[in-house]
Parts: sequence; C-alpha cells; structure tokens
Amino acid sequence: MMFPSSLCTTLLVLHGTEIFVIVAFNFITILVFVKNRCLRKRSMYLILNLAVADMLVGAFSVSYTYLELGIMCNIWKVKNSIGLGFDVLVWLWSVFPIASLSNLAVISIERAHATFRPFKHRVISKRAYGAIIAASWLLSVSLTSYLQSTQKTTKGLYFYVWNSFNAICLFVISVSYVSIAVKVYCGIPTQHLHAVSRERKLTTTLFIVTLVSLLLWLPYTVCSFLYFSTDILTSLSPLANHLLNHVCIIVYFANSLVNPILYATRMPDFRGALILLCRRNEIHVAPFSQGNSFTIRSERK
Repeated sequence: MMFPSSLCTTLLVLHGTEIFVIVAFNFITILVFVKNRCLRKRSMYLILNLAVADMLVGAFSVSYTYLELGIMCNIWKVKNSIGLGFDVLVWLWSVFPIASLSNLAVISIERAHATFRPFKHRVISKRAYGAIIAASWLLSVSLTSYLQSTQKTTKGLYFYVWNSFNAICLFVISVSYVSIAVKVYCGIPTQHLHAVSRERKLTTTLFIVTLVSLLLWLPYTVCSFLYFSTDILTSLSPLANHLLNHVCIIVYFANSLVNPILYATRMPDFRGALILLCRRNEIHVAPFSQGNSFTIRSERK
C-alpha cells in the first residue's frame, strides 16, 4: 500500500525532524555531562546512560521507521536479498526503546534507594553503577532477541511478552515513586537538610522525566493493544491504519527528545553547564584576526 504524496512528504519531514532533534539534543546532553565535573557524579551515571539510549533511539529506531516509510511512499526500493539486513534493523528498532524504558525503571529504584537508605546510597561504588548499567543493557538485548524470535512464529506470544515487560516496568516505577512520596511527606525530618533537599529536587526532576516519557509512550501501547486484542483497528482502511500507526510512533519516540528539555528547565547545574559549553564554543570559533581573540584564549587558560 502506498501513501499519497502529500501525506508522504508530511510524515517524512516529521520523522526526519524527530531523528535530528533526538540525536542532537541527547548528544548535547551527553557532552554537557562529560565536560562538566560538577555533573560527573555517581547519581548522574544513570541519567547519562538514559541519554545514550535515547540518542540511539533517534539514530536507529526512528531511522528504521523513516526507511520503512520511504518504501511505502515508493521513494526507494529494497531488494528481497537483504532480508537479513532488515532483521538487524528490526532488532535495532526494538532494543533501544526497551533499554530506555528499563533504564527509567532502574532510575526509579535508584531514587527509592537514595530516599530510604541515604547513607548507604552515598557509598555505592562506581563499579556497582557500571554493573547496574551493564545489566540493564543485557536485559534489553536478551529480551529484544527473544521478542524477535517469537514475532516470526507467534505474534500473540510476542504481544504478551512485550506488554508483560511494560507492565513490570510500570509497576516498578509506580511503586518506587509512590514509596518516595510517602517517605518524603510522612517521614521524620533528618538533620542533613541541604543534602536531603538536593536529593529531593533530583528525584522530583527524574519523576517528571519518567512521567512525561510514560505519557508519550502510552498511545502506542494502547494502539498495539487494540490491534492485537480487538478488531477496532483492523476494521479501519489500510491507509487510516498505517497513518494512525505512524502518528503513534512519532509520539512514542518523542519521549526520547523531551528529557534534555526537562533537564535544562529543572536542573540549574545542567543549565549552567550548557550555557558555559555554548560560550566556550563561541570562543573557539572566534577568528584569530580579531584583536581580542588571543586575550580571550589566554584568560581561559
């Protein structure tokens, strides 16, 4: 089935813009965290890992959707001999969104541990964070490989496993943040008010990040549920069905571009580091022919 040319142009522009914004925003986020020493804390490792997963979502997952849409719009053709290549692309399409969602669940557990066990949380080693990040990626790779194998045989099993994983992540996130809310509002105040206030602000920011991501992720999940469990979507025309699917996918992948915006608006340290990075780049591109260019560079050193 082919889309009308006007609809093809609109969807391709939307997908292409989404690819650029997701990759650019998350790359800048990674750069800010890596360049600024104040942000290179253990509590920020999971945020950095989430930015990496989201950037790869834009680079591979949305790009696959873009290529698939180009085929439907008859812009480019694909030979049947590269079936293995498409299997790899489908695998990449799935693994990074799963990694992003699993990392949101890990972040919620880490924030709950920071709230209920603040002293033990401060002595968690960098190696432990590395092991947690490696485990989340191993889970994503294993689950994606299993899902891809079941999709070729039984789509019902694929839908059941995928939604079970989503439900588990949602349950973990909900329990973690509800427990944090109960602890914050009903717990006994501690003497270390400054440290507690800083952790609460970070927890609130990450809760907002998680909530916005889940809200953007919800329409695609609902559409998938309706497609596999009811005849509501299958009764639509092929054009309407594919159009709804692409709109849900655009909204679904938008959860990977809102995080840097929320960091910039909610985290003063991140915002200050971003402004400083932009100013440094302005200094680097200043031409040497200017009279004060050497003075500026000397002051930086």
